[in-house]
Amino acid sequence: MVQVEKTSLIQKIRAIQALSELNIDLIVEPSEEEKYKLLRQYFEMQYEIGDSQKLINTKEFLKIDHSLPSTSLFTIEKPLIFPKSILFNLKEKWNLEKKNINYSFCGLITPKRKKTLELWIEKSQSKKISLPNSKKLIIKIKKRIFSYLNLQRFLINKYGNLHIWSSNRGRIFPVKSWDKNYYNFLLSSKFVLCPSGDYIWTYRFFEAIMCGAIPIVEESCPSYNGFKYYNMTDNLNDLKCNKEIIEFNYKLCIERLTLSKREAQTITAKIKELSTN
Repeated sequence: MVQVEKTSLIQKIRAIQALSELNIDLIVEPSEEEKYKLLRQYFEMQYEIGDSQKLINTKEFLKIDHSLPSTSLFTIEKPLIFPKSILFNLKEKWNLEKKNINYSFCGLITPKRKKTLELWIEKSQSKKISLPNSKKLIIKIKKRIFSYLNLQRFLINKYGNLHIWSSNRGRIFPVKSWDKNYYNFLLSSKFVLCPSGDYIWTYRFFEAIMCGAIPIVEESCPSYNGFKYYNMTDNLNDLKCNKEIIEFNYKLCIERLTLSKREAQTITAKIKELSTN
């Protein structure tokens, strides 16, 4: 049995969910259950509630570096580690022929992102607009009211072919662990804008791929190497929503971000070894 460490980092929570798929018995503290309950609801993630100082703890062998990104389970290192159930679940929902959003962005509109998105709209659609800043009080109040009433769809604004959903839902538990509405938004999108966040890389890049969309990035980085995507400086006329690209990226995502059978066996063996010491 393995005690799950306290964490608010989605990078660790995804890796912990991947561990649960290896038939490793996980123990989650009562105060941490809110972070995992939606994963149990939607993916049947297995864990028990409890707290034991005698068990080995995930913090002993699960290490991350968010800046790169890098996620390590013992000697197995990947940019991110996702449970296969998430990728398989999203793939089952693909309907590439019926995607009704050409371009989308969903997330917190920081001052930097605001400027980046405004420049992209001006360049691609020859129109100058001013996006609302997510930090403004009136915007925050509006979001809370609409979220409470489950009317988030009315927070989506259209600027030509671009749909923008200004949202901070990805920062608040339990929705931070699994935001069904966010993924449905990506599943409806052909292309997803991926402006940089605190670092150049962004989860949105990989989540778009998992949802059968093609990322459009502000900047390239090593974590994107090998994937097929567009840049925000590209001409819209050159962008093709190509099924071969979508399938290629998805397969590479499986290869890069999930545990292979051999890697799973290595991790399971090392946990058993730790447990007997």
